Amino acid sequence: RYSQDMLLAELGEECGIDFLFMPYSFKAGRSLSYAFLNFHAPDFASRFKKNWHRQYLRAHSGRTKRLDVTEATVQGVEATLQQLSKKSIGRLQRANMLPIFLDETSKRLDPFQELCRHAVRSSTRDDQV
Repeated sequence: RYSQDMLLAELGEECGIDFLFMPYSFKAGRSLSYAFLNFHAPDFASRFKKNWHRQYLRAHSGRTKRLDVTEATVQGVEATLQQLSKKSIGRLQRANMLPIFLDETSKRLDPFQELCRHAVRSSTRDDQV
C-alpha cells in the first residue's frame, strides 16, 4: 500500500498539486485505494490526467491495478475539507495521516495552519465521544 509520502514522491514536484489526501481506514489500519488531489490550475489537472490515467504506480506490487484518474464530484480544497468532520481530523492526526498541503513551489505547508486557514480544526479531547 502506498502512503501519502510515497505517492507524492512518485508524482513528483512538477505535477502542480497543492493538496493531497488519501482516506484512511481505521478499522483496517491502512489507507484506502484512492486519493484526492487538488491542482494549482486546471491545466495542471488536464496534464496530470493525460500523463497518469491508466498507468501503474512504480511500487505497486503485481501491477494489477491501473490508475483511474477522474474528476471528483466535490471540487476545491475547501469543499474537500468540508467532507472531513472535526472528529476525523483528530483521528487522522493520531494516525499521522493528515492531508498534505503544498505551496506553488511544492514546499510543504504546516497541515494544522492550513486546516485552520480553511476553517477545519481537530476536536479536543473534551469534544470526543
